[in-house]
Amino acid sequence: MFACGSCAVAGLSVTMPMAARLPMTAVIGSMLGSAFTIEVVGQLGAWPVPLAGVLLYVCVAGSLSYIYFNRIGRLDRPTAFFAGMPGGVVEMVTLGAERGGDERMISLVHGARIFLVVMSTPFLIEWLSGASIARGFAGWVPLSSITMSDTLWFAFSVGLGIAVGSALRLPAPYLLGPMIISACFHVSALTEFQLPSVVIAVAQIVLGSNLGCRFAGVPAAKIAQVFALSIGATLAMLTLSVVFALSIANLTDLEPAALVLALSPGGLPEMSLIALSLNVSVVFVVVHHLARVLLVVSGSGAVFAAVQKG
Repeated sequence: MFACGSCAVAGLSVTMPMAARLPMTAVIGSMLGSAFTIEVVGQLGAWPVPLAGVLLYVCVAGSLSYIYFNRIGRLDRPTAFFAGMPGGVVEMVTLGAERGGDERMISLVHGARIFLVVMSTPFLIEWLSGASIARGFAGWVPLSSITMSDTLWFAFSVGLGIAVGSALRLPAPYLLGPMIISACFHVSALTEFQLPSVVIAVAQIVLGSNLGCRFAGVPAAKIAQVFALSIGATLAMLTLSVVFALSIANLTDLEPAALVLALSPGGLPEMSLIALSLNVSVVFVVVHHLARVLLVVSGSGAVFAAVQKG
């Protein structure tokens, strides 16, 4: 991520082909779904407090970010609102453009936010937990461990998931479709396939490179302006994440590290991969990020209409 971002700032032509990004996104979705088991699903009812925290976090973080981008960043209302919402990049760009916002600025601000969150969150977790962050993968799964049956189930979950995600017009269909199908297979005990760790490593490389390549073709001065503006908003969001995480940890027996990852304003795939690398419950992180994205996507349009009238 850092290497491709540096090349983009330097004006070099770096790009992540769609032919690599979309299939790898589907692989990540299937991998995330494999973390769902009947035992883990049984824990979902024990998370009402952190899920309520997600709702409150979205309201507070979104409101503060909108005020920041509008009054300090001098962005127009639609651009400031959808640039400040902690939702998915594609969804926020689409909704913002429909309401007259600057698509490019919204996209760049969200790209910068995710870049900054991914760069800082592992070290934030280290600071909070006092433990050294993992430099490799916890519980390495060798390539030789996957069987032909595992491979077929994995391929089926990816293919069927893409079809289902596209047919249902899910947000991020290449991610959520395979994740849902894979989760269904694992919860119903049809398969227990786990992807080899080398596949997860490749997924990290592809996602990291894609984040860095977002800034290709953008003038260095514009990138500097966007990052200078985004640092303040991202710092505020991460501070809120820590405050909410510590508060919820005091009310429950949940680990602050897991709560910080669950409440961090990063992308679902990126935060899930970080959780996997740091040996934090992937399902816990996935469920809370899904709740955040669904809340923002479903409610931001109505909230913006109210803001416009105000």
